Amino acid sequence: MSIKRRLGLSLTALLSVVYAVTLFDAEFVVRRDRFQRHERLGMGIAEAIQVELADHGTTALLKTSSSLADAHVKALLSDFSGTRVLVWLSTPGGQLLLPSPTTSVLTQPAAYRTFFQDPKLLPLAGMHAKTMQKPRVFTHAGGTYFTCSIPLKGNAGVLRILEDVSVSPASQRLNWLILLGVWLVLVVITAAVARILLYFVLVPIRRLEKALDTVSLSPTGSVDGLRIPAAELPEELQGIAYAYMRLSKRLEEAWSRQSLFIKAISHELLTPVTLITVSSRRLLRKSSGLNASDHELLATVYDESSRISHLVRNLLDLARGDAGSLVIENTPFDAVQVIRELVDDAALLEWGHRVNFQSDPILKLPGELMAIGDPERVRQCVLNLMENAVKYSDASTPVIVSLQATQHEILISVKDYGPGIPKQDWDNIFLAFYRSTSNLSGKSGKPVASGSGIGLAIVQMMVEQMGGSVSVVESDTTGASIQIRLKRQLSAVKQFSSAS
Repeated sequence: MSIKRRLGLSLTALLSVVYAVTLFDAEFVVRRDRFQRHERLGMGIAEAIQVELADHGTTALLKTSSSLADAHVKALLSDFSGTRVLVWLSTPGGQLLLPSPTTSVLTQPAAYRTFFQDPKLLPLAGMHAKTMQKPRVFTHAGGTYFTCSIPLKGNAGVLRILEDVSVSPASQRLNWLILLGVWLVLVVITAAVARILLYFVLVPIRRLEKALDTVSLSPTGSVDGLRIPAAELPEELQGIAYAYMRLSKRLEEAWSRQSLFIKAISHELLTPVTLITVSSRRLLRKSSGLNASDHELLATVYDESSRISHLVRNLLDLARGDAGSLVIENTPFDAVQVIRELVDDAALLEWGHRVNFQSDPILKLPGELMAIGDPERVRQCVLNLMENAVKYSDASTPVIVSLQATQHEILISVKDYGPGIPKQDWDNIFLAFYRSTSNLSGKSGKPVASGSGIGLAIVQMMVEQMGGSVSVVESDTTGASIQIRLKRQLSAVKQFSSAS
């Protein structure tokens, strides 16, 4: 998971929890506010009843349990009681004065009759309590109630207030759905805002990524590319930028030493190997007087020196290609002529008789196939493919070099009849020093043929610098076919189109 997605999900999850806690806390705050309003309601009712009793001189009569006082108090309690609020009084003598003329449920006023329908409700509210009780909240039968007790002045008794703050189940479900909807909307908005914020927050990382993508090694081995503005980056990224610059410096030094070593050793080896090859070839021409054993030894010296010379030249080309100093001049050339001359020259080699050249009859006309590239490098690439095909196929099988064309490309294919290349190795065989698993025989596990593993890598490097491509286009147990695709000259494309 990307850092951007991790940060986005973490931020969204965190804020979602905060939203949920805030919403539940809001519910708690609302309930606390209602509880405080209940207390203020109780104090207001107590004060109003206190004034009313004092004005009518009822306070003193309550202490003597006068029937006249009781009737007056019950009338007052009825005035302050209603659908949601019930008020009653506990006298100093322990008498309970309810806001009704009787204790029968049927004769209670309709406004507060519901308080008397459940016989357990009033006892839970402290109906028979003889002392003062602290304000509290309780639930019963799915309802929520606030209750408080306020003593009247002059030892006139304790006024008790019960308030029904219950919400109907339908309203409660609606409230929860509204809270859930608000939470979901806030989560969606948070996710969108987090995405926008992260885009701007990650700008320094994208700048660093862009700078690192442009870094490359120049032909001299120095590091080229955009300057990495370490000092301008956030503090968290400065360490990464400085570490990368130190790493690139070490790579630059290592690459310079490696490139210098390869070039030096290649030049040092090329001269003596070339002298050995030329000298052994001259001796072979004058070896008529040698016996068969000495002639074979001299031929071996010539073959091995030629192979080493070819290997050293490949290593030198590979080093130049990696350093960007390989010289390739792309010009239009006659592909048929170049490939035909290469096949004719290869006929002089030991395996040259195995190479067959094939092309469409219409393409044998002079100037019909004009490719864009370096003809000498094309010869080198095709020769590498031919040598590779000869190496990995039986000496009794042919190597087919074919030439085809599309409207925009020239196709040069080299096909052998060897063990083939496994599908999983089609791309890897063009990596330097990679050896395909097809090089091992199925039973013995010994290499079918030896090689340096750089021939196909050089082919790919050169063909790509000529603006073309190389790939395996066919492979099975009866052989493999590798194809070079080069651009076709524009004028030749026009002739091709008009001829069609």
